[in-house]
Amino acid sequence: MPEEIVASKVAKRQVFELPPLRYVTIEHQAETLICPCCGEATTGEFPADVSNPVQYGSQVKRLSVYLRNEQFIPYDRERQMLADLFELPISTGSLQNF
Repeated sequence: MPEEIVASKVAKRQVFELPPLRYVTIEHQAETLICPCCGEATTGEFPADVSNPVQYGSQVKRLSVYLRNEQFIPYDRERQMLADLFELPISTGSLQNF
């Protein structure tokens, strides 16, 4: 028996799959530090697009606008779709504000 056997033919099979769909929470923190010398408090800044304690990101808004304006999906069905696909809790009122 020869030491090295070379394959004469390779059969391939491919499966196209979507990644798991789940929303992520990105937390931003702004620390307040107090100077030990003068006692002045300095607070860090949040990114310009993070203006509320809790909000939805640009990708959520973009998908919502696409579903409504391009696919003509009503707000309640859009809300249910986001809950079913991404486990994203969102109200129809929030969707209407995008």
